[in-house]
Amino acid sequence: MKMHIAPSMLLVLSTLAIPAAAQTPTAVQGYSITVFAKGVTGSYTAPDSLAVLGDHVFIGYGDRNDPGGLDGKSNQIVEYSLDGKVEWVYVVKGHNDGLKVNPYTHMVWAMQNEDTNPNLVIIDPETHAQTLYTFAAAPAAGGGYDDIVFLNGKTYFSASNPSMNPNTEPALVEATISGTTVSVTPTLMGNASATDVLTGATVTLNLQDPDSTTITSSARPAQTAILSAQPAPP
Repeated sequence: MKMHIAPSMLLVLSTLAIPAAAQTPTAVQGYSITVFAKGVTGSYTAPDSLAVLGDHVFIGYGDRNDPGGLDGKSNQIVEYSLDGKVEWVYVVKGHNDGLKVNPYTHMVWAMQNEDTNPNLVIIDPETHAQTLYTFAAAPAAGGGYDDIVFLNGKTYFSASNPSMNPNTEPALVEATISGTTVSVTPTLMGNASATDVLTGATVTLNLQDPDSTTITSSARPAQTAILSAQPAPP
């Protein structure tokens, strides 16, 4: 089910849960699937987010660590060449989930701890320098932050794992940075009104797991931010 939120935002809601064991990739006609890279047992496993910058591919490995960073462990973000060769390994404190390239600065943004106590690391792929950013306040919904999207010169985070049902706090926030501190302001509330594009009816959302974000092609009349989320169970 798709919900139209505003001229610059589209929300995709999913109620399907597919077991991981059933997710066997199948190439469509004209394409093939081959192994690009493998994790290293004991170093980095459980690949999650992926970002591409020029001829470099960045993959965040979750290692099945605690999604709130409560185990005190770190994750690795591995930079590969296009032929799958390891170029660099970055270590970030916490459980990495969101990973995006800032199209304006060409820096790599890595978000940790999607369940609680989030932090942000910005990586300079030229110098390999990493800068850690903390949040001025805990997420209003009581969870963490998950994915990142850049649109019209602004930065947005999905506010994941809300602690309340119904979710009356922000599901998507706009982020600004001052020094090494991130501040956020609400953009889309978890209980916002939306238009169901299938029926045209106005509905009240209850976004229980705001997650991945992206933008549509610039070929559209205007670029649109897309947020995927799970509604509350019926």
